Amino acid sequence: MITGEYLVLRGAEAFALPTKPGQSLVVRDSDSYGKLMWTAKDLKDEVWFVAELDVPTMAIVNSTDAEVAKTIQKLLIEARNQNPEFLAQNSGFEVETKLDFDRSWGLGSSSTLICNIAKWSETNAFALSDASLGGSGVDIAVGMVGSELIYSRPPAWDSFVYQPSFRDQLFFVYLGRKKNSRDAISSFKEKEVELSDIETCSELTRSIVGTDDFKEFQKLVSEHEQLISKVTGLNPVKTEHFKDYPFAIKSLGAWGGDFILVCAEDGSEQYFKNAGYSVVLSYKDLIKY
Repeated sequence: MITGEYLVLRGAEAFALPTKPGQSLVVRDSDSYGKLMWTAKDLKDEVWFVAELDVPTMAIVNSTDAEVAKTIQKLLIEARNQNPEFLAQNSGFEVETKLDFDRSWGLGSSSTLICNIAKWSETNAFALSDASLGGSGVDIAVGMVGSELIYSRPPAWDSFVYQPSFRDQLFFVYLGRKKNSRDAISSFKEKEVELSDIETCSELTRSIVGTDDFKEFQKLVSEHEQLISKVTGLNPVKTEHFKDYPFAIKSLGAWGGDFILVCAEDGSEQYFKNAGYSVVLSYKDLIKY
């Protein structure tokens, strides 16, 4: 999500981009009738989670991580509620998921899983998300549509092609402090937000998408940072950590961790590597277009 973080929960328009790395889900029939064996692999093709569930009750028989198993169970049960024929027979299945990105990066391991289960079960991904993780649904929309979009709640979006002339001057830097989106959402629910701030956020979203001028883009991004700072009470990431950086920086998603969007000129992205941030990805490396 490039714009609209937090305020999208109150109806503001958000701008989001699909990433090249994603998550696959492969389902195979198994001779182990009445069992669903779930295996999750990471970027290095190493197994990080295993679980066995009963079919068709979806009871957890065993797992290597109880919380992850409960999330998968909840998603499968909700999918069954939507589609009674899904996993209704006493059959055996082997399910394998594989991430194309580091699990710590916060690029949507949960939302891509939800989208994959929705496609597998032929159910509504937004309803699956609401029943498990909650949130705005913008990540679900991007995962299902697979293109750039402007999104607002209740789920509605305009998809389009976003190719600004300055995209080679945009970088994504991983801060190494993974933020729990659910905690951030829960905290924001207690905040009072003025209608004018929601409207301003939507205006900024449209302006940021519409400009092809790099200086104007930076100006708008900085205004967006100040707006979200006002409504959340949090300091912008540039103010907090990178005061001497000469170009615009924007937080992405839940403020305080994961990735930031960095505007750069003449190799200035090297500033972050020199500061100890080893993961600095170019626009073409991260964004699907």
